[in-house]
Amino acid sequence: MGVYMNIKKVIVNLITALRGVGALLLIPIFFNFGPAVMGLSFLGFIATDFIDGFLARKFNCSTFFGAILDGMVDKIFTLVSLGLLLTITPNMIYPLLLELGILGVGFYSASKGNSAKSSLMGKVKVWIMALSVGGCFLLSDYHTLENILSFIKLPILDINDINKSIKFLTDLAIGAEVATLGSYIARDIKETDDKVRDNELQDNRKTLRDRLLKEKELLQSIKDNKVSKDDIKDRLFDTEFYQEHKDDSMRLILKKGHYGEN
Repeated sequence: MGVYMNIKKVIVNLITALRGVGALLLIPIFFNFGPAVMGLSFLGFIATDFIDGFLARKFNCSTFFGAILDGMVDKIFTLVSLGLLLTITPNMIYPLLLELGILGVGFYSASKGNSAKSSLMGKVKVWIMALSVGGCFLLSDYHTLENILSFIKLPILDINDINKSIKFLTDLAIGAEVATLGSYIARDIKETDDKVRDNELQDNRKTLRDRLLKEKELLQSIKDNKVSKDDIKDRLFDTEFYQEHKDDSMRLILKKGHYGEN
């Protein structure tokens, strides 16, 4: 059973790693075959993000290593793709900078011991970015797109419509990045505040525990030093006791012990 589980883990992690290799392959694909082929390759590689997650849940073989590898590969893949797309669509500088901001917030949160796990918005962002980046690559290669549309017998898009579509997809990517960055910052603030409250609560509990312990010790001390009424009476009227302790505190009358003791 253990051997089969290890094989499943290896398969899932290899699929994740394939996306990392794909990030490096996108560079020669882009410069040798153009944006359209790059866009199709991008969509093919990004699909592995769904496949590895699906298999990890199906096989119940999720691990911290897999989660870390998946996060690292996602970031590399996204940054490389946005960097290449930046040569075509300058406005993609904004999603690129926001992605770097998300990476920075993630490292900062992890350094404080907070969660670095992808948020729900982060997972949604992956698919929005897949649509936006892949779409921008395909739309920016007008001649290849025209041939594809002609081949599948769809109407040719007007260049103005293409530019509007690229702008829409760029704005969509920016919106997704902003929302994701906001969710990461909000989570970091919440987790930090929760830790502060937990620490304050622990300090208050410790203070209360120490106070109760001191009160208990005081009560025990009073109990241990309590003297009987007969002892008090004897000390009040005993000349020898007075001569011996006349320079001491009168509290000595109430202190437990014999006449010769302090």
